[in-house]
Amino acid sequence: MSVIAAALVANNTQIVVGIFQGYQSQNSYEPRNAPAEHLRDNGIRYVNDLEYGTEFPNSHLDISYPADSPDAPLPTIVYTHGGGFFGGDKVLGDPLAVDSDVNFFPDRMVERGFAFVNVNYALVPQYRFPTPVHQLNEALEFLRDHAAEYRLDMDNVILMGSSAGAIMTAQYGAALANPSYAALLDLVPSIPLDSVRSLIIDDGPLAIDDFDLATMILVGNYIDGTLHPSAADRARYNPIDDVTALYPPSFLLGSNYDGNGYAHDMELLGDALKEHGVRHEFFYERRDDGSEAGHGLLGGLPAGDQIAVDAFDRMVHFLDSVPAG
Repeated sequence: MSVIAAALVANNTQIVVGIFQGYQSQNSYEPRNAPAEHLRDNGIRYVNDLEYGTEFPNSHLDISYPADSPDAPLPTIVYTHGGGFFGGDKVLGDPLAVDSDVNFFPDRMVERGFAFVNVNYALVPQYRFPTPVHQLNEALEFLRDHAAEYRLDMDNVILMGSSAGAIMTAQYGAALANPSYAALLDLVPSIPLDSVRSLIIDDGPLAIDDFDLATMILVGNYIDGTLHPSAADRARYNPIDDVTALYPPSFLLGSNYDGNGYAHDMELLGDALKEHGVRHEFFYERRDDGSEAGHGLLGGLPAGDQIAVDAFDRMVHFLDSVPAG
């Protein structure tokens, strides 16, 4: 890459991201599909494209829950997808993750008695950090306001995110536990800390000072469109130093150290949680031959990948061991 080209990319990361994004806006105020309620063949009731906000595009969410469960509020998982903040979708999943049936994991959790909420949010380049975190906050406010209508126990909430969504989940956890960090994001949490039973943080790049070039392009593009965000923006982005003893119990998944995963970042977050006495578990495994799972390792569940199966079992055990607030 020439010096001029390198300088151009360093100050306009969307040039690179746009190659993958297709240089077209994936932001819309219109729902993906007409809002409706369906009973799927597997007995899961599915409500799609509920509008949770009007200020930003992509402010829609879907809810799945077991149709045959008792008519009572259900513990609720609120999930934000990955996709490098330039792609991904509540229906299509994360284009950067391993191939997967995007319904497989949510369906398994619904079968265990949870309501599962998939949240969309605005994407770059029109919207950048921390807009998606504010949208997660709006979605939680909407869900609290409509809890009775959709049989959601919003005092028994699990916040989960993968990749880009994991970043949002980790940041929101810090905002809940640390008013100073919430102020950095200009965010007033719309859900009480004691209503959040747990976080599930799946392979999120957080340790910005340790990023390789590919990750820095994606994250820098999300923050300010460059490879060199300010020190203040770096501090706002990385919540690890803002962990307190009040941070919610957390299950952390790391896919790999050797490739494009973020086990390193999840381990650093785990170290901070341990330092503050926060209940947590960090899951990382290699296969017998030494190979590692790909980014978004839970996507291996449909194929029966052993690491994915072990991660799922450990995650469920962790959730079962954490009482609702």
